[in-house]
Amino acid sequence: MYQFLPQWRTGIRYDWLGSDNTGSDNHVLTHAGLNNEGHTPKRYSAMLEWLPSEFSRIRLQYNRDDSYEKADNQWLAQYTYTLGSHGAHRF
Repeated sequence: MYQFLPQWRTGIRYDWLGSDNTGSDNHVLTHAGLNNEGHTPKRYSAMLEWLPSEFSRIRLQYNRDDSYEKADNQWLAQYTYTLGSHGAHRF
C-alpha cells in the first residue's frame, strides 16, 4: 500500500500458487476444477482508498481471478465507518 497524499492511498497485489498435483486422484481433481498436470492459479488486485476522516474510509477495488479457464472480474465498493471511542480519544 502506498499513501501518496494524507487522505489517499493505493495498492496492488498479486497472488500466485504453484502446485504439483501428480499422484492425486483424477476424479477428485476434476471435480475441483483442477487437472493432474498441475494448477497455478493467479489473482491480481488494485485498489484506491480515500480517508475523509480518521473514522471513515471509502475503497474502490478491482480483482481479476485467473484460477480457472474463464477469468473472474470483480469490482468492489466499500464504505467503512467507525462509531464510538477508540484508543486515541476519550469521549
